[in-house]
Amino acid sequence: MKHALLPLMVSLAWLPACVLAAPLPLDLTGPAYQLAREAYQAYDRKDYDLAIDKAREALRQRPDAVGLNDLVKLSQHDKQRRDSPPPASAAAARPEPGYAEADQAFKAYEHREFASAARSAHLAVAKAPRRLDYHMLLIEALQRQDQWQDAELAAREALKVFPEDDDLLMRREAIGRKLATPLSTEGYQALQEGHPAQAAQKARQAVAWAPEMIANHYLLISALLANKDYPAAQKAASDALAQDNEDVMPW
Repeated sequence: MKHALLPLMVSLAWLPACVLAAPLPLDLTGPAYQLAREAYQAYDRKDYDLAIDKAREALRQRPDAVGLNDLVKLSQHDKQRRDSPPPASAAAARPEPGYAEADQAFKAYEHREFASAARSAHLAVAKAPRRLDYHMLLIEALQRQDQWQDAELAAREALKVFPEDDDLLMRREAIGRKLATPLSTEGYQALQEGHPAQAAQKARQAVAWAPEMIANHYLLISALLANKDYPAAQKAASDALAQDNEDVMPW
């Protein structure tokens, strides 16, 4: 058994300290929670300047709440797009495939009719797949309905066309973390309650949604070790090491 466990122990020894010493994720509380809540509410109202200010102040109090960085970036992106719309005259003079559907989608979005906006944006994307703004509109309309898995799928489809777009990559990662967070929380709880198999299942799902969150890999390794599934733990450790060579986040 010692020989069988040796490769696993070697792999674990090379995992970064933030993995092996990662604490359980902590929810925001007190003033930082209130600031974060106000930031998201401001974003929903499209008060992007206030959303940025509130999120940055919450981050000053709780630098570990890195998800708020995404809110800052998204607010900056959406503010720029709002303040710099494409010239209406050029689009009207030369209507392009998908323009009519996109126009309907933007108008529906402005009126907070997000289901209608998503339907029209989907048609616009189908007719003009190389229009990044149509893809982003579809993703945002789905997010506003809390259809996170559909939004993640839409982001993945958009990345097939625009694989190097930083805003799109950031958006997909933010959605992935949104999907992964409740799974990792449930996984940690299952592990603490002595249900390692259930914890491993939740951790695998969390890793699939957000592989850049190294804490999800740590949860998976811990659950597999607790379940005495050493070959799977060995592979999970190798995957975590491979992921650590890329851009990772502690949470």
